Amino acid sequence: MLIYFLASSGDRLVNQDINFDSEFHITYDQVTKELSIEKNYNYIEDFWGRNIISLSAIVGKNGVGKSSILELLKDRFFRGLGIANETILIYKEQKEQKYIYKLYYNEGLFNEGKIKINGENYDVNSYIIEKNESPFIKINELDLSIQLFKAPSNRKVRQTEFLNLETTSRMANNFALINYTYYWNYSRRQRSLDKESNTKGLEYFDYSTANKLDSVLRDKDKPQIAGIENIYKINTNQRFGINYLYQLNENNIYDVLNYLKNEKNRELLKQYFMVPEELYIYYDYLDSEKRANSFLFDLNDTNEYLRYEDRSRNYQHENLIYDFLLKSPSKKIQLREAILLRVYDSFFTEIQGMFSSEDIQKNIKILYENHSNTEEIKNYEDLVSVLEDFIILIYRAIKKAETNEIMNQKNKKILIENFISLHKRYNQFLDFIEYEFCKTVESVTIAGSPRFEKNINGTVSEGYQDIEIPKITLDNKGIELALTLFNKYKNIGTNSKILYFVWRNLSSGQTNILNLLTSLNTAIEKSENKYILIFLDEAEVSLHPTWQKNYIKLLIDNIGAKAEEENKKVQIILTTHSPFVLSDIPSDRVVFLDENPITKKVYTKKSLDDQPLTFGSNIHDLYMNSFFLEGGLMGDYAKQKINEIANQLINYNPKQKQEIKWEDIRKLINQIGEPIIRTRLVEIYDQKRVLNQDFIPNNVEDTISKIQNEIKKLQSEIQILKESGDELDSY
Repeated sequence: MLIYFLASSGDRLVNQDINFDSEFHITYDQVTKELSIEKNYNYIEDFWGRNIISLSAIVGKNGVGKSSILELLKDRFFRGLGIANETILIYKEQKEQKYIYKLYYNEGLFNEGKIKINGENYDVNSYIIEKNESPFIKINELDLSIQLFKAPSNRKVRQTEFLNLETTSRMANNFALINYTYYWNYSRRQRSLDKESNTKGLEYFDYSTANKLDSVLRDKDKPQIAGIENIYKINTNQRFGINYLYQLNENNIYDVLNYLKNEKNRELLKQYFMVPEELYIYYDYLDSEKRANSFLFDLNDTNEYLRYEDRSRNYQHENLIYDFLLKSPSKKIQLREAILLRVYDSFFTEIQGMFSSEDIQKNIKILYENHSNTEEIKNYEDLVSVLEDFIILIYRAIKKAETNEIMNQKNKKILIENFISLHKRYNQFLDFIEYEFCKTVESVTIAGSPRFEKNINGTVSEGYQDIEIPKITLDNKGIELALTLFNKYKNIGTNSKILYFVWRNLSSGQTNILNLLTSLNTAIEKSENKYILIFLDEAEVSLHPTWQKNYIKLLIDNIGAKAEEENKKVQIILTTHSPFVLSDIPSDRVVFLDENPITKKVYTKKSLDDQPLTFGSNIHDLYMNSFFLEGGLMGDYAKQKINEIANQLINYNPKQKQEIKWEDIRKLINQIGEPIIRTRLVEIYDQKRVLNQDFIPNNVEDTISKIQNEIKKLQSEIQILKESGDELDSY
């Protein structure tokens, strides 16, 4: 595990101590060039359980560089010590029943040939970083064995030494790394490394928002056929405004379903919130802003219509299919028909784009003149037969296309293979929908979906229709059905969006928790390394305070259970600005960053005694700490308005005939939530208001009236009691 990092970055963060393990508190003095290792006598072993060996937090004011420290560590994960910055890294490894500490350092941090620890100088020869040349030193008073790895200075380093330095000192040699954050930062070069590094033996799992979207773009950016012009690639924004963010959400849902497939995970989550019970599946056009708002709909843009709404571009076979699927007299489009209509729409759109060259289109037209298929479709088998007939026609059109420099025989063959493969994959999905999915799944009706109909003359009629969509109940069978649907759907390999998936009755916070736990569990399961380091960069930022309060326990329970199941050891380093999170973490496991108000340099607390106690601390007390808020807990706008009316009242002088809005001031005072401030302002208000001639404060009149009413009420009750007493005396 990583226990210490001497961090430097630019001019603001210079040689600052970052401790990640509470057993020892380590500091470096750049003046005396000495390393101090102090035992923490409040250290509790296995505080987070047997499988979570460490959890530490980095906190501080906004802008002090919490996330930057994680970025520096990610750089050390891949590149090791390097020679550009003066750095110290200390790892702790278990060898049988003993712990070995490995100290990597740049030689410029200590006096030449020596290393000073706890006041004692240890002679170190000129070692480069190679295991067989790395000496051990013994810190007797702490019973520590430390193996030293020294990085040569840049004036001495050779290329072979530099490569050896990066290879042997990088953190990737010691553990896998999982990076998780909601923040969008597309400039981070590590975002794409999860694919590449894992093929080279370095286990890096990047679940940042930028990298997740990057993965979607990489998967969708498939190579086209070399040399062929006009190969159509569907622009997902071109038709219904469904873009890559939908694909990102789809990937998240797929991963969560795999996570929920494990019943233990579902039971664990139920302790905290309702796990998703239903999954709704929409057709992409239902979320089209242009279709939902008819004034945005371009009646002249063919791509904005569903293909069965505007048949001017359609193939004959295609229209036969639509006639069959729309033959029901009901205004509602039933589930089976609704799904098939959307899938066939996508299929024929791709076909038309794939063969958009004039030569192939001309051949298709000629073939249709000599080929008519007017046979009515009566069932799904007939539909498949019509589609097969269409495939044969297209195949013949390609074969008849003239051979030229672009459409040579090789590219013709590739085009035919792609066409046949596309048909096969769509056909497999259609069979699944017809024979399995629609016979199992429930449906929900979406009422009043816009529909546009363009007739042969180009006249457009607008209306509404009800459409059924699939609803999957997420029990064991439902989860398996949903995963099968996902796999069949992904297997089409289309750049078109056909479906999009939505959790039913799940808040954004619950969704984010599910995505977090799913990502971490998936990476722990995939990793082949026994030791795993997890970076969580303000992963709680989108959560309601209730979930922030549960955040650490959720992590410990879920990650601990998964690590135990996989026989892994996990270290967690998180950044946060939430006092709810911090109240679950002992202060000896917290790195406090602060900023010098004059020099703007960032520094860490050097002593454990200087750090505020956090564990089990009152949230209000933590908020009052300058690490979170400066200038009190009141909002700045409220403070400004209260100060304004206070100054008006205090400076009021009736002799100066000042204009003052008494009623507005009183209304605002009545709404102040802080009781001491409100009471004091009421007193000042009454004192100043009575200075006006012939004025009696409203609250005094109200008080007199209330007292008089109370007197009358009491007198009435006394009279009743007297009468009751007289009656008792008569017995």
